[in-house]
Amino acid sequence: MQDLTSLQMVKSLVDAYSAQNASLRQKHVYEQTLLALVRLAKSEQFMEIKANVRKLTGPLPILKPRVPAQRTKLEVLAQLALPGLEEKEKVGAHGTPVRRRK
Repeated sequence: MQDLTSLQMVKSLVDAYSAQNASLRQKHVYEQTLLALVRLAKSEQFMEIKANVRKLTGPLPILKPRVPAQRTKLEVLAQLALPGLEEKEKVGAHGTPVRRRK
């Protein structure tokens, strides 16, 4: 048995529907309408699968990143990238050294 993709099926339906009595524009509109229906069916199927998975697993917790751990990693990476930095100089948000005022 031959495996047909949705595009091949749509083209065969367009050819079967509009043998000789349709213009090129009508064939194109019919083909695009069928392709839109295929996309809609795929998205509905995907949403149904997501809803079923949500029912089975329950709501997933929202994980928030720990700020102190990220800050420590950034300081370690900055020290590796710029080994000459002193304690008075810190790397700013844009990657440029920022000097603290006394």
